[in-house]
Amino acid sequence: IMENLENKAIENEAVQKGECLKLQNPIKVDGKEVKEIYYDFESLTGVQMDSILREAEKEAMMSDYAIVAFQANSAVQARTFAEASGLALMDVKRLGANDYMKALTLARNFFIQGSSGSQTEKN
Repeated sequence: IMENLENKAIENEAVQKGECLKLQNPIKVDGKEVKEIYYDFESLTGVQMDSILREAEKEAMMSDYAIVAFQANSAVQARTFAEASGLALMDVKRLGANDYMKALTLARNFFIQGSSGSQTEKN
């Protein structure tokens, strides 16, 4: 019950921030129809980002390609969206093409916004 309350709190906070991807083609996740995916990139930690990049690099090595710019790599973007939304990577990959591309674009924009900020913070 406590976990459900925490999930609801996270969803409500994400809704207030407007962080919701409305799906054109709903999918079933754990037997339930999902029409909206709530996500929060700001809640991701460095540990999670390192894990995302390591997994994408492993996949790249097994597929014999190199990750040149992680921000532009669809495997990194999909993993990042999955982590930010709490969905399994395979559920993200099952999204319809338009919904999948929107999810990847959200992750790419997160990387671009994060890397374009100032290196120094003003107090």
